[in-house]
Amino acid sequence: MNAALRFLYGTCTLTFHSERKTEVLNFLLQNGIGVISCDCIGEEERLTLFKRDFERIPNTLYTSVSEHGALHLLSSALYRPGLIVGAVCVLLLFTLSSLTVWRLEIEGNRRLGVVEIEAALENAGLAVGDFSPMLDISAIKTKLLLENPDISWVGIYLRGTTARIEIREASIVEDPHAQGGFCNLVAAKDGVVERVAVDAGRAVVSSGMTVRAGELLISGIYSTATGLRATRASGAVLARSEDIVTVYQSFSTTEREYVGNEIESVSIEFFGKNIKLFKKSGKNDAEYDIIRRKEQLVLFGRIALPVFLERNERILYQAYTVNLDEDAAVRMAFSQLRSEMAARFFDAEILSEGIYGEWTDGGYRLACRVEYIADIAVPLAYDVGNNGG
Repeated sequence: MNAALRFLYGTCTLTFHSERKTEVLNFLLQNGIGVISCDCIGEEERLTLFKRDFERIPNTLYTSVSEHGALHLLSSALYRPGLIVGAVCVLLLFTLSSLTVWRLEIEGNRRLGVVEIEAALENAGLAVGDFSPMLDISAIKTKLLLENPDISWVGIYLRGTTARIEIREASIVEDPHAQGGFCNLVAAKDGVVERVAVDAGRAVVSSGMTVRAGELLISGIYSTATGLRATRASGAVLARSEDIVTVYQSFSTTEREYVGNEIESVSIEFFGKNIKLFKKSGKNDAEYDIIRRKEQLVLFGRIALPVFLERNERILYQAYTVNLDEDAAVRMAFSQLRSEMAARFFDAEILSEGIYGEWTDGGYRLACRVEYIADIAVPLAYDVGNNGG
């Protein structure tokens, strides 16, 4: 019989001495009473049957009885009001928790920090712990936009206990005084000009000209019908330049061997309060990195509770020295060179590369002569009173 049905209908377990087994079984057989299970423990017999059948058995045939099932639990709870109050409180807590904002997910920000946006949202009326049905999303968005000119658009979407906030930052309007005053654009390095694009100011170089580092490219002083004007020069000067990238790989290097992991600390965050559950003491011979994990507890996969479990885990490793042969040193030198070039020329157009290397007493030196096209214009402030430009 299905256990769920037995729990729903309720069962009883009778106990009696083994000497009365024949008498009890004959009574059950004569009255058509079925038995769910029958066990014998020493000289004691135990019969389990449905509660409705138990009521037909005279109490003279058994010595004790124990009841089980939903009705028995319900009747027991009625005599223990504390259990009922506790169950109601737990149910209420789960219900309120599922209607409360416990997490803010902010997307679309670049210049603005998460902490800054969260403070602005709280001032506008949205913060962790707020009751979702009481939130006026339209009013929150309006107040946020009015009080924060750096935000041009905002979208707020409630999904269970999570509020997802999408923002669009306002474009920065060039203001020479706010940006540190007037400036020219000068060459950051030597090069041959390929193309000039002026957004503000006056170009003093053109395609095909050779310029030296520090030379004026775009002036912040320009002529108008009423005379000379000063501005903050802006634009781009694409020029053909050369650089040499050098890396060095020693014959000996330090590597890590991960030897395991261990829990450093475990804590629970409940309604903003952090409670330490476990913290490891003592030292470990191995060095370690720390990984922090924070997870919200979710009941039945749907109800997000106001409880966060935070765990700090140590990733243990031991550092040791590795001696490289010539082939390994060359491979690692080339790997370093690729990483260095990717970081240095990520926004440039590479025209040609010339790679050469040399052995030293301690390792291998690798160099690459790179010809490329990139924007070499950098700002250089000037004082209008000194006739800069």
